[in-house]
Amino acid sequence: MSSPLLLPRHGNVYDVEFSSDGSVVATASDDGLRLWPLPSAPSSLREMELRTWLKVGARRKGEGAHEVIPWQERQRFRGELEELEGQRGNDSAPRTGLQQ
Repeated sequence: MSSPLLLPRHGNVYDVEFSSDGSVVATASDDGLRLWPLPSAPSSLREMELRTWLKVGARRKGEGAHEVIPWQERQRFRGELEELEGQRGNDSAPRTGLQQ
C-alpha cells in the first residue's frame, strides 16, 4: 500500500471485523459493507522506527524530550527504509507516503 490507511466514513459505522490473517478489515456502515486491505507489519524494530520517524518527522531523545528530525537525516532514513524493503523483497509493503 503506498499511502497511509484512511477509512473514509460514509454514514454510521455499525461493525468492524478483521480477517483471521490480519490483512483485511471489513466495515459495515450506512453505505454497505466494505473491505479495506491493511499494510503488512514491519519486519523489524528498525523498520518500525524508520516508518514512525518519517511519518511524524520527529523522535524522542534519550531524556524523553522530542526533537525534529533534520531533512538531511530524513533523506538518509528514507534510503535505509528503501534498502530494508528491497531486502525483504516485498513490493506490496507500505511506503512512507513522504515522496518529495
